[in-house]
Amino acid sequence: MEKFLDIIRGRSTPGILIYDMNRRLLYSNKDAIDMFPAIGTGKGKPLETIYGLCNDLRKNRKADEKENGMGCGVLHDDCGAAYSVRAFFIGDPGKDKASTHIMVLIERVIEKREPDFQKAAKQFGLTKREGEVVRLVCSGMTNREISEELFVSEHTVKSHIKNLMKKTGISSRAGIIAQIK
Repeated sequence: MEKFLDIIRGRSTPGILIYDMNRRLLYSNKDAIDMFPAIGTGKGKPLETIYGLCNDLRKNRKADEKENGMGCGVLHDDCGAAYSVRAFFIGDPGKDKASTHIMVLIERVIEKREPDFQKAAKQFGLTKREGEVVRLVCSGMTNREISEELFVSEHTVKSHIKNLMKKTGISSRAGIIAQIK
């Protein structure tokens, strides 16, 4: 559980915007403004996308009387980095009340990257053979496939995986893969 919390702590804070139903910006955190400074000025292409999501959300609510909708979109900054944008209703939708605000979350989309096996080997003190085994585990190979690839017995592969688990402090193959990637 602690490893999971470390992953969560390592994520960046999303940009948070709160609009009233008339598209007036009532709140923005620093992260949202840092990602898209145009939000603070009230002008620019990012706002067109955000306003479009808010408008679509409001229209859909009126059409099907639901308050649980979500609008999704993608923004790109001046450098071409992609951001996911999601809009949700917030407020106190009681029986006869409608939501009063829309919250927009903006998060940077991180491109999938290949694991750095050399860094992992150094970090966890892996032998050359353990590094080969972890690379094959991360590629999705079974113990049998790894044994055939490395010309060793399955028992030897299991022994290497046990050593990997001990060195990484993780008790499953999936955990090792998550830690390395």
